[in-house]
Amino acid sequence: MSGTYVFDTEAIIAFLYNEPGHETVASLLEEVFTGSVDGWLTETNASEVLYLVARFHPSLANSKTT
Repeated sequence: MSGTYVFDTEAIIAFLYNEPGHETVASLLEEVFTGSVDGWLTETNASEVLYLVARFHPSLANSKTT
């Protein structure tokens, strides 16, 4: 398969927290990581993911920034 996937915040959060749909997101990310397709995440969505992770797991967010 060739093409491009654009991931939104909900998809990444589902993947990170094993929420419904995380298997689909994992499969799509695998295609991106193997180079089969391009994958994009906007700066706004990346910021939202970082905010949500920091909000619910502050110790994890702090350990990645120090």
